[in-house]
Amino acid sequence: GFGIAVATLNLGQIETERGDLTLALEYLARAHAAAQPLKARDLLTDIRAAEARAYAEASLWEDAADAADDALAAAREIANPGIEAKALWAQAAVALAKGDSAASLDNFGKSVEAARGADLKRWEARSLLGRALAAEAVGDAAASSADLAAAVAAFGDHTPQRDLDGIRALGERLSS
Repeated sequence: GFGIAVATLNLGQIETERGDLTLALEYLARAHAAAQPLKARDLLTDIRAAEARAYAEASLWEDAADAADDALAAAREIANPGIEAKALWAQAAVALAKGDSAASLDNFGKSVEAARGADLKRWEARSLLGRALAAEAVGDAAASSADLAAAVAAFGDHTPQRDLDGIRALGERLSS
């Protein structure tokens, strides 16, 4: 059961990166079902954080908010900064989508720090990119440009396509 839960969690995350969010959510539901009887709190929390991201990427904001709130509370209970970073990213994405730029900036900033504490470079980079988008939303082009440059540096040579598309789009908007 544990192997199935981990494998389907990984498949769900891969499909989220690829942009097939329907398939990602199917895999994540399977992961959740496999992990539930195990009562593996870290695994269940990581699955919930992955669901929050997939829901946010699919613009399913209420589901994303619920999953992010669940994952954040559990991550703090088990003191897992990596999962906390992912949940904060999802909360920030929801806040940005709902027009709450201040909450978005705050949560992306907290996500950056949590990701750094867990040494999760991709999540640090993804959170920096999110914070750059939130800074753009409040009209702070300088902060947006700085965070965009930091995100590019943190991603390095291994930028997932979805994030690369976001980097290019924001870069174009900032340069015009």
